[in-house]
Amino acid sequence: MRGRKCNGPARKKKESQFAAVMKRLKRNKFAMAGLIIIILLILIAIFADVIAPYGYAEQDLKNTFASPSATHLCGTDKLGRDVFSRLIYGARESLLIGFLSVLLAASIGMVLGAIAGYYGGVLDNVLMRFLDIYQSIPNILMSMVLATALGASTQNTILALGISTIPLHARILRSQFMTLREQEYVEAAIATNANDFEIIFKHVLPNAISPMIVQITMSLGLSILAGATLSFLGLGAQPPSPEWGTMISEGRNYLRNYPYLALAPGLCIMVTVLSFNLLGDGLRDALDPKLKD
Repeated sequence: MRGRKCNGPARKKKESQFAAVMKRLKRNKFAMAGLIIIILLILIAIFADVIAPYGYAEQDLKNTFASPSATHLCGTDKLGRDVFSRLIYGARESLLIGFLSVLLAASIGMVLGAIAGYYGGVLDNVLMRFLDIYQSIPNILMSMVLATALGASTQNTILALGISTIPLHARILRSQFMTLREQEYVEAAIATNANDFEIIFKHVLPNAISPMIVQITMSLGLSILAGATLSFLGLGAQPPSPEWGTMISEGRNYLRNYPYLALAPGLCIMVTVLSFNLLGDGLRDALDPKLKD
């Protein structure tokens, strides 16, 4: 009974903090619109096999370059493939690239940032100088070089995008750790002989995670855009993959007569990136301590 009484207030407090963040987020109509669109995109990606009326590689050579109609909502391409179905499957491909590349970058970046920010000193200087050199190369250029070296494929696109954006996540968490490591609760943890691993991941990281949540959300849209850029250049997902950047690359030669081949996937990219940016802006305001009730 005592254990339950002790855990109850802490659990209630945690739930109330989450509720407060959601309450502030709901006030931002643009952020909620972005969240709804992102949820819909994720559901479309998960249930693409059920939603899509045709397979993404299914061809009808007798019905090439068909105009948008009730049968083919977004028309067909040069091989008679249904563009609408390819857009649906493309959501799965593009979101997969975005989520996995950001997960890779954030995981490695957070470890490096936590170590540099908590220990400081020589270790911090060495890591930060290495990241300075790393970050002096533009992200898209490094991604292109890595994708070229590794070979054009969806898996290598994820690796290239993830590796090229590690410094950004590391620097954000490092700055938070440098601020929080001097707090009284950290000193109290040290006084109780807590080890460094416990202090970093149990005491400091939960209080430093808010800026990372915002950065990860914003990075998702940028990674999807960067992945589409690599695919457009022929360095990312390869045909017959329905990745949106690949679809734009395939449709660019037919812009004059069949603009929908490139405009439809371009619109999908624009809406997706905008949705993540709107949600990121809303989360930044909702998680800002200065805006707490």
